[in-house]
Amino acid sequence: MTEFITSPDGTPIAFERRGGGIPLLLVHGGFVDRSIWQQVAPLLAQHFAVFAMDRRGHGQSGPYLPGHTLEAEYADAAALMASIGEPLYLLGYSAGGSVALGAALMRPQQVRKLVLYEPARLGPGMLPDGVRQRLQAGLAARDWNTLVRIALMEVVGGVRNPRIQVRQDFRRGLLWQTALRNASVIPAELESLAAARYDPEVLRQALDIPTLLLVGSQSPPSNRQPAETLRATLPRSRLEVLPGQGHGAMFTAPELFAERVIEFLTSDEL
Repeated sequence: MTEFITSPDGTPIAFERRGGGIPLLLVHGGFVDRSIWQQVAPLLAQHFAVFAMDRRGHGQSGPYLPGHTLEAEYADAAALMASIGEPLYLLGYSAGGSVALGAALMRPQQVRKLVLYEPARLGPGMLPDGVRQRLQAGLAARDWNTLVRIALMEVVGGVRNPRIQVRQDFRRGLLWQTALRNASVIPAELESLAAARYDPEVLRQALDIPTLLLVGSQSPPSNRQPAETLRATLPRSRLEVLPGQGHGAMFTAPELFAERVIEFLTSDEL
């Protein structure tokens, strides 16, 4: 059942919950929505009270406001954390990993452990001018397939994992179809990532939280680099490689993904 909280700027944020135990908040990646967790959430819900949110502009949450920034999404996730009201685990994927990190900075005392799976690249280098222009042309033409293709195959890149790309039904698969539903926000979402920054010294001092950084062995260096940088920054972090995976292990290998997350969250590691 879909529930809603209201973010500080009045935007409704949708989420659903399942399972019981210590809360675990899931923050999905770019261009998709909470349905991206549909294979792994039932496995996690055997151990935790799983809260899967729709980021604003995605799924059933409210739309982006003019001049959208990633910081607004930090506040959305932090508002949901406040409504949960007890210490929790926080898991973010791709752009959602960057949102989870920002929310953790806002409420570090509430986060028991943090898991970030290939958090997104930030800064202007991730959105070259040529890509930006083609995204704007696709948006003007309402050419959702072109927007999704550019976002997944050129910007994200990690979906080039052969286990996904060689499938003849890739465009009928979960990732592509979920991104199609949210394609209209792709240019603005990428602009918000290109404009965002983190201060490494602030992260180092504020987030003394056990953190697991996951990357796929098949992901390109550009997808792995943000996690490697965070490993060198966060004082209680470690990096783990998911063998044979790219940027979508929660649907290419949900059992493996859930196993690694559950093991970390329920152990005394870090």
